[in-house]
Amino acid sequence: DPEDEKLFRSLEADLAELQSHAEKQELWGELETDDDLRCYERVKVILQDLTEACREVSPAFQAYSCYSPRESVQNMLRNLGAFDVAMTVLSLVSSIPDSSEEIANNTREILRMCCVFLTWFIRGNKANQELAHEQLDFFIDNLSEDILAASVMAEIFRAHPRLIKQFPTHLISTFVEYTVGHGLDPQYLEVMEALTWQPTGSTDSNASLQYQILRELAMPQRAGSARRANVFRRQGGSSP
Repeated sequence: DPEDEKLFRSLEADLAELQSHAEKQELWGELETDDDLRCYERVKVILQDLTEACREVSPAFQAYSCYSPRESVQNMLRNLGAFDVAMTVLSLVSSIPDSSEEIANNTREILRMCCVFLTWFIRGNKANQELAHEQLDFFIDNLSEDILAASVMAEIFRAHPRLIKQFPTHLISTFVEYTVGHGLDPQYLEVMEALTWQPTGSTDSNASLQYQILRELAMPQRAGSARRANVFRRQGGSSP
């Protein structure tokens, strides 16, 4: 198909350029020149284009999104090594602690866009979910970095019974704490929703995981944490 061939070449070129920019970020990341700014903006454009390539407007109503994933493009991107390129981009998270606030925020914006791309690269595609699952520790380690790592984790596990059974149960309390403390940020709820949701007709039971989540949510100390978080939000601050 000529259109598929054209898309393949376009995606291949975008990924090669993105890889190159990510590897050379230390040269342009300070955004000191017009060329640096052009690199920064180009990275964002490529990530947005990759995200748009992975999805299309859904013809049917869905509760959580007006888009549906394009499996053929997800597979094409996997074959082109898109996940490895994305992980190269995400490795820039290590530069944040040594950066000024402005540069850290710029880097974080790129990382958030990369995680949005990954959610669509992964969503509903079992091969891509399993590929991303191999790097689960990276997303766990960066949950507090405000780069949407939890949203990627949600898509790794969503509707994949085998991976759900492998979810590290000690993290349930972590996600409940994040949910209680960051109630206006849905990404942490997405993880718990993905772990408890089951496709119609599924015979795989995740009742034990559902019970653990409910037990954590119902613990008396959670109510106090939630009240403190609400007070901070009403006062325009952030929760501790």
